[in-house]
Amino acid sequence: MPALTIRVCLFSGDLVRGSWQCAKYFKGRAPMRIRSMQLVLPVVLATAVVATSDANEHSRRSSAVARLSSFNEVPAIVTGARGSFRATLSADGTTLSFELSWEGLSGPPLFAHIHVGQAGVNGGVTIFLCGGDAQPACPQATSASITGTATAANVLAIPAQGVQAGNLAQVLNAMRLGKTYANIHTPQFMGGEARGQISVRGREGEGEGEGEGEGGED
Repeated sequence: MPALTIRVCLFSGDLVRGSWQCAKYFKGRAPMRIRSMQLVLPVVLATAVVATSDANEHSRRSSAVARLSSFNEVPAIVTGARGSFRATLSADGTTLSFELSWEGLSGPPLFAHIHVGQAGVNGGVTIFLCGGDAQPACPQATSASITGTATAANVLAIPAQGVQAGNLAQVLNAMRLGKTYANIHTPQFMGGEARGQISVRGREGEGEGEGEGEGGED
């Protein structure tokens, strides 16, 4: 951290900056002592560090991830398809920006979703990632990636699970608790061929969300 070094003169409690001022100030007097002092000025730098740390902490706490695998489907599928999902919530909590990638599917995906459901259980669709509900069509390739956003307008109701249309807060709460998953559906496996339980990194109580075993989700 940068430091500012000045020379000060002490005489009966007086402080004068600069050695030339010492000579002028003490002309005709005998100063008690002259010493060097380092004054460290951390306030601006500390503020910048705190602001950066807060921004990083917010980003870290708002990041959701999943590792997709065919073996996580219920029941398990042995094609070996895999993928990844990552999402970040905007500072105002209204927009989920996401990236979804996959490889090794048995065929081009029909659609991909966020479902509400714990590990090992099939749940309802609440947000399209591609292939429907105003989201772009999924790339017609067995290995590809997409990016996009989702807001409250993209939240579909799941009456049987109490999810209300347009209620993004409900979905985000389920996500923080580890009760949502990303799923990619193909013509051969309409129920899904690559699935991953979503976990929110850095949240309080991290590790409480459910994951799945070897080759499964984080």
